[in-house]
Amino acid sequence: MVTPTLPPKYDPAGLENFRPVRPIRIMNGTPPSNPAEGPTFEELHKRFREFKHATNNALAIILALGEMTQRNPDHGKRLTQVVSEKGGQIVTQLRELDEAFRQRASLHQQGK
Repeated sequence: MVTPTLPPKYDPAGLENFRPVRPIRIMNGTPPSNPAEGPTFEELHKRFREFKHATNNALAIILALGEMTQRNPDHGKRLTQVVSEKGGQIVTQLRELDEAFRQRASLHQQGK
């Protein structure tokens, strides 16, 4: 078996100060916002979509457990547990989203 050799390291002079021209992007493809500027509209939209998705999923689970409880009352305990867990999560996410929108609105009023 032949072990492949690696080519010599290519390091032309002058590349130590190289900086990419394009802005750095994070995983979802949007540039990171400056905390002093607040969230961008793209970030707000993404957060809203995530909140909407999580809320729809929680409601689907609650509705399914509600139907199961109608057929078998033993599922009632699980339904109350899920409602208390998911309800708290939704309220927390809604407050965070509201704060982000308020922050962006105040920056918009300031002309930024």
